[in-house]
Amino acid sequence: MKARIHPDLVNIIDAYFKGSEGHKNDPKFLALAERIAGQEVDLVFTHGDAFEAIDNNYWLPECCWEPAE
Repeated sequence: MKARIHPDLVNIIDAYFKGSEGHKNDPKFLALAERIAGQEVDLVFTHGDAFEAIDNNYWLPECCWEPAE
């Protein structure tokens, strides 16, 4: 599925997890966020959870993206 990732991905996901997951200090997540924030990407779904197709490692809650038109 094509989706547009929120341009402020790091802060949105950090707020979603209330800072408990350490996204702002995770170099792998920060690299992913730099690559996909504000971009249209392909999402894949595993058991209903969305993941960016290339990374397929970090779950992206619905607050982080919206379907692309």
